[in-house]
Amino acid sequence: MDNIDAVLETLAQSNRGVLQRKSERAELARKAIWEQFPRSDWPSMSLDRYAQGNALTSGTTFCTLMEFHTDALGSIKGGSAAKHMIYRHHTGEWRLAASLQGLDVELAWQWLRNDFVTAFERIESGDFDSLDGLKYLQAGQSLSTKTFAAYFPEHFAHVYGKDHLHHFIRLLGSEPIRGAASWSLNRQLKSLIDESLVPRLDVSRFEAVEALYAHFAPPRDPHVLKIAPGKGAEWWEFCLEGSVIGVGWNQVGDLTQYASADELRTALDTEVEPKRSNVSLAKKLLQFRDLQPGDLIVANRGTHEVLGLGTVTGGYRFDQVDPELPWNLVEVEWDINCKRRLDQPLHGWQQTFGKVSPDLLHQLRPVKSAETGAIPVAEAELPVEVQRLKQVVDLKGQLILHGPPGTGKTRLALRAALALAGRYPDSEAEVPTAIQNLLDDGTRAMLTTFHPSYGYEDFIEGFKPVPSDEGGLKLELRRGLFLDACDAARAVHPDPYTLVIDEVNRGDLPRVFGELITMLEKDKRPLSMRLPVSGQTFNIPDNLRIIATLNSADHSITSLDNAIRRRFSFVRLDPDPEVLTGSVDGLDLAVLLRELNARIRAHLGADLEIGHAYLLRDDRPIDTAAHLALAFFNELVPLLEDYTFDRPEILERLLGSMLDPQIGSVKTFEPSDLVGALASEFARDGDE
Repeated sequence: MDNIDAVLETLAQSNRGVLQRKSERAELARKAIWEQFPRSDWPSMSLDRYAQGNALTSGTTFCTLMEFHTDALGSIKGGSAAKHMIYRHHTGEWRLAASLQGLDVELAWQWLRNDFVTAFERIESGDFDSLDGLKYLQAGQSLSTKTFAAYFPEHFAHVYGKDHLHHFIRLLGSEPIRGAASWSLNRQLKSLIDESLVPRLDVSRFEAVEALYAHFAPPRDPHVLKIAPGKGAEWWEFCLEGSVIGVGWNQVGDLTQYASADELRTALDTEVEPKRSNVSLAKKLLQFRDLQPGDLIVANRGTHEVLGLGTVTGGYRFDQVDPELPWNLVEVEWDINCKRRLDQPLHGWQQTFGKVSPDLLHQLRPVKSAETGAIPVAEAELPVEVQRLKQVVDLKGQLILHGPPGTGKTRLALRAALALAGRYPDSEAEVPTAIQNLLDDGTRAMLTTFHPSYGYEDFIEGFKPVPSDEGGLKLELRRGLFLDACDAARAVHPDPYTLVIDEVNRGDLPRVFGELITMLEKDKRPLSMRLPVSGQTFNIPDNLRIIATLNSADHSITSLDNAIRRRFSFVRLDPDPEVLTGSVDGLDLAVLLRELNARIRAHLGADLEIGHAYLLRDDRPIDTAAHLALAFFNELVPLLEDYTFDRPEILERLLGSMLDPQIGSVKTFEPSDLVGALASEFARDGDE
C-alpha cells in the first residue's frame, strides 16, 4: 500500500461482527491473566508461579499462560522457552538469559521480577522512555511487551514481534525507530493506529489491529510437511477429532525447552535411543514445533496413502495426558476430501516426517470441502526452498549457495532465477524447459561458470587479442560479462535480473571482481565509480541479483576472501535423503544415503558428504540395479577414493564389507548382487 487512504479503504471492508467477537475473547483472556496473576502479586511472586517447565508447580504458570493460553491477545508462540528469560529444562536444570547467567537462580528471579515491577510502575506514571534501561527484560522482549499490553491495554497494541511491528509501522507510512526495543516499537505503532485508523474507521485499537492482520498480515511463505500420525496412522482418529497433528518422542518432554537441534539430539540419544538419524530427527522436531498458522500438513499412512490435508491454525503445545497418545501437538484444520491412494509408493514417506512435492500438493489442494464448498488453504506459488532463496538474496543482493557435491546447488539457483523473473510454471515437469527458455531469452537472467583462468578482463573489462586488418593480432578493449549483465538489468528495471555464477570458488574472486567488490553493497549501488581500464563511469543497478554456487568439498566458505564474505549472504544446501522416494529391489535409497553420509560426517566431515543427486536420474530416484551399479562404481566409489587418498583405513570405515581388505579396493559385484551387499552393509538405522 502506498498511502493510508488505500489501507483505510481496504480495512473498511472488515466484518465488524467478527472483530467484535475477537475483542470479546481478548477481554476474557486479559481477565484470566488479571485474576490468576494480579499485579499486586508481582512483588512477591515465586519463581514456581512464573517459570515454564516446572513440574513441581500445580496449575498454570505465568509464562505458560502467556505463550499457550492467551492467543486471543496476540501470539508469542514459536521458538524455544528462552524467550521467558528463566525456565526449567527437562533435566531439572534452570536456564537463564545471558544477562542473568552466573547468578543463583533465586537471585536471578529477584532481579528479573524487580524489572517487571519497575516497568509496571514506570508505565503507570507515563515514563515509557526509561523502559529501555531495564536490562533483564531485554532478552524477552516479546513476552515483556505482551505482559505490558495485558496489564496496560490503554498504552499498548497487541503486536509483539519485531518483524510484525516493523511491517505494520511501514504499512502505515512511517519508519520504525532504529534499534528500538519491541515495547518502544509497539508504542510507535499504537500511536499510528490511534491517529490514522481508530477515528476514521470508528473501531477500537484492538479491532484495528485485527483488521490489519486480516488484510495486511506480514508476507510469509507457508511451510509444507508430510507427517505420519503414528505407526500405521494409529493416531489419525485422535488427530482428526481433536483438530491437531501429533508426533511422539514424549520422553524428551516439551520441545520449547530446547534452544538448538544439538541439544534436542542429545536428549533423543539419552532419553530414547542413540541413533545417527537423531541428527536429522532433532531438526525436524524443531521444525514441527515452530509451525505457524497457514503452514500445511499432509497426513499419510505408509508410502501409498494420503489421509488428509491440514492448515495449521495455532501454535505448538505439549499435552502430557494419555501416555498412549502423542504429547507434542499442533492445532490443525483438516480437509479429508483429498484422501487418496497414490499410484506410486513414496519411499521417502516411511519415516514420520517427509517432503511433499509441489505437483502432489497441487493435486491435493484444489479439492473443495463438501461442507463449506471452499478451498481450505491458500495457494503457494513456489517450492519452499525457492521461496527461501528469493528472500535471502534480497537481503544483500547477492548470495552463495554452498554445500557438498550433488546437492542440487546449480539446479536450485536456476529455479530461483526463474522465480525472480516471475516465470515459475505451475508444474515442476515444466521447470527445465522454462529455465532453458529463460537463459536463451537472456532478458531476465544469465548463467556463467568461473574457472582458474577466469579474470577481471573476462568479468569486468580488459584488452583482448583480436584479428587485425593486416592479418595479425591487435589488442582491443572488450566489455566483460558483468557489465553486460548490468546493462540487461537496467533494461528491465525495477524488475529483478539474475546473474547465476556456477563454481564461483574456482575463480580468484578478488581478482575477478576487482574494485567492484565495494559496489556490490546495496547502499553503494547508487554511487558511480570510474573503471580504471576504460575510464567509463559505472554503477551496479539495484535490481541486479547474484546467485553463486560453491562446492564445499573443494573450497570451504571460511577460506573465502573476507571482503567477499562480508558482501554475500550464505545458504547451505545439505544432502536430502527424502528426495530419494524410491527403492531398488527392496534397498531403500534414502536409508543408503543417510547411513553412508553419517559415516562420512564422522570420519571426514560434513563438507564431504554425498549429495542426493548421485542417486537420481532425470530428477527421479534410480530404480534399477543396473543404474545403481553405474552410480556406485563409476561415481560414488571414485569420489570416496579421492576423499581418502593415501588413507585406506578411512575408506574401510566408510564402506565396511564392500571393501576387499586384501587389495584395498571395492569388491566387484554383479548389479543384482550389489543391491543385497549394500542392503546388508548399510542396514536401516531405526525408524524416526
